[in-house]
Amino acid sequence: MSLIKNNNAETIMQITKTTHNFAKQRGLELTTVNNDGTELLCIWEANNDWEWICSFQPVQEQLVFFGNIYLPQKCLNTLPTNIADDKELRAVLVKIADAIKTKS
Repeated sequence: MSLIKNNNAETIMQITKTTHNFAKQRGLELTTVNNDGTELLCIWEANNDWEWICSFQPVQEQLVFFGNIYLPQKCLNTLPTNIADDKELRAVLVKIADAIKTKS
């Protein structure tokens, strides 16, 4: 399980082991990264440790889209700007995994 915290070190969301396994089954990995004092939830392709696909930042009670590295624009346009819980995060992971498969 991962805890996503805001800049005040308050827990915004818990990413469950179920969601980590859900990502792994789709060829993705989830990590938290400190980016100049801001904690980000980063979504990676499995076995790619040099560049994440995209990231979300904790804001208030949710995750907000932060940045895209190489997710296709068509998929990016379908992603929600806010993620409120694990269930919504898993829906985002499905879209990203499908887009990465299609890209290959």
